[in-house]
Amino acid sequence: MTDLVTSKPVHKQTVVSSDRGLVTANQHLAAEAGATILGQGGNAVDAAVATAFAVGVVEPGASGIGGRGYLVVHVPATGDSVVFDGHERAPIAARPDMFEIEDDRGRPTSGWGPQVPVKGDANAVGHLAVAVPGVVAALYEAHRRYGRLPWAQVLAPGIALAEDGFEVSVPFALGIARNRAKLARFPATAALFLADGQPPLPGSRLRMPDLARSYRSIAEEGPGALYRGALARAIVEEMGRGGGILCATDLTRFQPRTWDAPLRGTYRDYEILTVPEATGGITLLQVLNLLEGFDLASLDPQGAASLHLLLESLNVAFVDRLAVLDDPAFIPVPFDGLASKAFAAERRTLISAERSLGDVEPGDAWPYEPSGAPSPGVLPGRVAGGATDRDTTQICAVDADRMVVSLTQSVIDPYGSGVVVPGTGILLNSAMHNFTPVPGQPGAIAPWKRSVHNGVPTIVLGRDGAPVLAVGGAGGTKIITGVVQVLVNVLDHGMTVQEAIDAPRVHHEGNLSEVDARLGGPVVEQLRRLGHRPAVVTSEYGRPAFSRINGIQVAADGRAASGVDPFADAGAAAPRA
Repeated sequence: MTDLVTSKPVHKQTVVSSDRGLVTANQHLAAEAGATILGQGGNAVDAAVATAFAVGVVEPGASGIGGRGYLVVHVPATGDSVVFDGHERAPIAARPDMFEIEDDRGRPTSGWGPQVPVKGDANAVGHLAVAVPGVVAALYEAHRRYGRLPWAQVLAPGIALAEDGFEVSVPFALGIARNRAKLARFPATAALFLADGQPPLPGSRLRMPDLARSYRSIAEEGPGALYRGALARAIVEEMGRGGGILCATDLTRFQPRTWDAPLRGTYRDYEILTVPEATGGITLLQVLNLLEGFDLASLDPQGAASLHLLLESLNVAFVDRLAVLDDPAFIPVPFDGLASKAFAAERRTLISAERSLGDVEPGDAWPYEPSGAPSPGVLPGRVAGGATDRDTTQICAVDADRMVVSLTQSVIDPYGSGVVVPGTGILLNSAMHNFTPVPGQPGAIAPWKRSVHNGVPTIVLGRDGAPVLAVGGAGGTKIITGVVQVLVNVLDHGMTVQEAIDAPRVHHEGNLSEVDARLGGPVVEQLRRLGHRPAVVTSEYGRPAFSRINGIQVAADGRAASGVDPFADAGAAAPRA
């Protein structure tokens, strides 16, 4: 086994620093799997792929091969910056009115996915919730283009974890206990996670032999095993058994997208690389553009004045996001306008240092589109507030040549749809929950459509074009707000990435506003005097109130340092020098 330097999941994380490469993940065993591949001569893409498969074993409630994923890759040696896009698609048989809306709970009948009550939670739990999984295809394409080691070698650590098993942690056991009722509904799922009907105890060993066999098939056959082979047939058979609509044609038709030009923006003197289209990336850039007009470096990062400007910028950007974001193959979206400095300058005039805006109307980004495209008109609005993509994970990797990867992957809700395909160990996503189940609204369901989601894997380049930071997170819309705050803490306030992740955070989207209790009563009271109405929330080990962020900071000499979430099973690992 490769000798590793690792950090362990404790409240105060130990920073791992290395010039031989480094991996961070929201589960420390997965980070060790990636670092093992670095130690065997793999590069950052090899390490990220290995970590992605490993995390599907040790953090199955958040990610796995039955879900989605995006990789942002930067290669300093060639100047390449590429996004590998494994965004799922709605099945071909999907239709706008496929879910029955329940409107007798006093909840809104318009909104974004999780805000709309659906009978039996059928868009989040069970076979109808499943969309076409995309992460394996994206991982394979990234490896085909940039990987150094053989595909099968890169998957070997994940296979070993599934086959040999791993020690159940307290957060892992708590996650299963919290979702026990959902997991118990499906026999293959219950057999995997609820032995004798009970969640596993911390310290016990959990093995996943069926998943190990599935991984081995993918190692031998590539993604064809999942999209066309025996695994595909097993998925389709289970869909038929449970009344799902995902079919063989959906799987064989799926192809990942490769973006040779990531979504790019600037903040101060830095270049930001992230994921295009209807993801968290566009809102990340808009928030940074808004904040760029304020002298944040002169303010206390945990003071009311700074947090007020942050909350107001988040408020404006999320209102604009909710008004127009959708799959551009179905509805025109002014992405260039939303990302433009000029649009941000206009929207920034709403923000006062003296008083909170409160409710704000969406801006019109269409005049800032380079094409001059006209506004498509006003579509029915969405009710804001409440995070989607509740279970997601983040991986960052860098190698000795400073190739950098930021990867976000998700099964959407905790334990996805709850459906494990019998005989495969594959837990399927609940991505139909990301669509709005009300026909005619932005984000409505349509055949072969991509949903709006919040993932924002990000790479930051410095003035000389060299990588400075890789970062991303898990936790729905709080991914966006968390990554914004980590970037501000590092780039404006000079914190290390671990200090930036450790720092208390705030969140604001629509009617949801929260502040970290660690900020203290006087700061919260000052925010209230400025007109904010935030809930004060407390993070706890295993159930963070804010997004689970991890990242890697790269120094000018190429030495990398880790930052991981202090309230999770997260960790960092590097080959020992």
